Amino acid sequence: MHMSKFRVLSEEEILKIHHSSLQVLSETGVKIYSKSALCLLEEGGAEVDMGKRIAKLPNKMVKEAITTLPEKIEMYNSRTKELAFTLGDGKPHVECGHGIWFKDIETGDRRRVNIKDVSEFALVSDALEHIDIVGLAGIPDDVPQKSAIIHACAAVFNNTHKPIFFAPDQSKITNVVYDIARIVIDEDDLSKHPILICQVSPSSPLTWVGFAVEALMDTAKNGVPCNILPEPCSGVTSPLTLAGHLVLNNSEWLSGVVISQLIRKGAPVLYTGCWTTFDMRSSRALVASPETSILRVAGAQMSRFYNVPCHSISFDTDAATLDAQYGSEKTLSILSALNSGVDFLVNAGEYDSLVLVGHESLIVDHEIIGMLLRFVRGMEITSDTLGVKMINEVGPGNNFITEPHTLKYLRAGEHWEVNAFNRTLHEKWKDKGSPNISENAKNIALGILENYHPQKLPETKIKEIEKVIEKFESIVG
Repeated sequence: MHMSKFRVLSEEEILKIHHSSLQVLSETGVKIYSKSALCLLEEGGAEVDMGKRIAKLPNKMVKEAITTLPEKIEMYNSRTKELAFTLGDGKPHVECGHGIWFKDIETGDRRRVNIKDVSEFALVSDALEHIDIVGLAGIPDDVPQKSAIIHACAAVFNNTHKPIFFAPDQSKITNVVYDIARIVIDEDDLSKHPILICQVSPSSPLTWVGFAVEALMDTAKNGVPCNILPEPCSGVTSPLTLAGHLVLNNSEWLSGVVISQLIRKGAPVLYTGCWTTFDMRSSRALVASPETSILRVAGAQMSRFYNVPCHSISFDTDAATLDAQYGSEKTLSILSALNSGVDFLVNAGEYDSLVLVGHESLIVDHEIIGMLLRFVRGMEITSDTLGVKMINEVGPGNNFITEPHTLKYLRAGEHWEVNAFNRTLHEKWKDKGSPNISENAKNIALGILENYHPQKLPETKIKEIEKVIEKFESIVG
């Protein structure tokens, strides 16, 4: 059987979180810097103060929005339109992360992300078995900044067949990316075969800035799956207590749900959490404290209460390098999400509190998730796996190395096999130059970059995409 799922909230406590969130939304409401969004909410039944830009959401309005959310979200291969996976099917799915800084694989230096990094990071992600969704390595600094995310999305689309993940940072970006997605998949209706997920975030506490809420509305209108990601930080932009932090996160998420469902009933939405605490001594926001992992488990439970797929930042560490802290924090953050039922685990390859990303860290994280996937799968008990007949035949004092039963299960996934981790005998390891995990990961990544050649977009589509980008740049200047 599988490992038992982690739980931190009782059924009664889940209801307390839910009802507390409804109270926040009906009594205090959310501040929204978008007249169109405020009008939408007012028409839908909210109490709106246009002068203060505050919308108070009655309980009935929130509850009705929850009932229209889809239980599962299907994602598709951008080249063939084949089903890639389903969020909410009980299986975990992984996205590679992004950062402000990139670790150069040749020099080891930390530098700004460029468009080549975005392309190559997508290519390596495309080659890795456990990476299901490909995100942008970062916002490239060697292209026009007003269109940098658009250039990055185009580069990712050209280097992977897997669905992609992006987060707009300004108005008008979202619909341009959707125009590119239509070119990639040859369909006007992006809800038919979704090939991308859009992430939008309210500003904690209880605020939606204009471009974010408008991106949410555009995403819902197009039927594109939306990651509504609150980003409260305990003790700073949310209560210090974990329960209060969860209530604020839940309230902000529900406000986004209401807006999305007013635009389009049944618009696909994930339950999300960017679980962050604050270290008062160092004045640093943390993503890998034990408290963030407790919140990951709680978030997964809340998603099941609302019966929607669950997202969580998961591959998280505050370590600045690939050391023991990196490994321990990554393992805890991933395992807490994985074994609590999170459907969509993000940030593979990220470290240093989400600001740094690189090829080596992506390979190491891929190794860790492989190990943990095997762990949570547990063991299968059947008459064949019990092996009683073979044990009796081999008998005392002999071995099982050459038995057909051993050969049968040798490559059947019964035992996890490593790539970047070291399992060689000490002398052999020394003969190889005593490589550490970073060096092993670097060699694997370089091998992929040299030898892996995914299908590129046709030249005609690349030219169409270039025209879309040029048109946008001519408009914004």
